[in-house]
Amino acid sequence: AGNYIVAKRPDVIVHLGDHFDMNSLSSYDRGTKKAEGKRYQDDIDAGRAAMDVLLKPLRKLQRKQKRQKIRQYNPRMEFLLGNHENRIARHVNANPELDGKVGFQDLMLAEAGWTVHDFTSPVQIDGVWYAHYFYNANTGRALGGRCHTKLQNLGFSFTMGHQQGLETAIKQIGRAHV
Repeated sequence: AGNYIVAKRPDVIVHLGDHFDMNSLSSYDRGTKKAEGKRYQDDIDAGRAAMDVLLKPLRKLQRKQKRQKIRQYNPRMEFLLGNHENRIARHVNANPELDGKVGFQDLMLAEAGWTVHDFTSPVQIDGVWYAHYFYNANTGRALGGRCHTKLQNLGFSFTMGHQQGLETAIKQIGRAHV
C-alpha cells in the first residue's frame, strides 16, 4: 500500500480505520482464556510499527525530494478511527481513572501526519463521504446489507471500511450518477 501511494501520488489518502486492532481491549474476550497475555502496549506498538511500514515509502520519497531541493509530495492524510481503535474510548469510559493516561494520543497518528476523525464521524472529500462505517440513526449499529442497499438508504456517494471485500454500486439520479 505504501509503494502504491508513492507510485500513484494521490492528493488525498484516506485511511478507513481499524489499523490498530486493540485486541487487549476486546470486550468479547474479556475474562476468557483467549484474553490472557494480551497487553495494551503490545497493541499500540504493533499498530505503530505497521504505520511505519505503510508510510516508509512516502517518507523515503520526501527525504529524497528534500535532498534534491524539488517540490515535496505532501498528500493530505485523513484517518477515520474505526470500531477497533474506539475500544480505547470505551475502555476509558468504563474505567474513568484511566482518563488522561490512556487514549487516542497513544496511537501517535497526528505525529505521523494524519488528521484524525472521531469514530462514526464521516468526512466529505471532493463530493464523496468517507466513514469507517455509516450507521442506522435509530440503533447506532452499522448499516447492513449489500452496497446497493446502503447506497439506496444513504442517497449519496460514499466509501466505507469495516467490512472486508470490495462492493460497488451505481445509482442514477436524473442525469448524474452517485
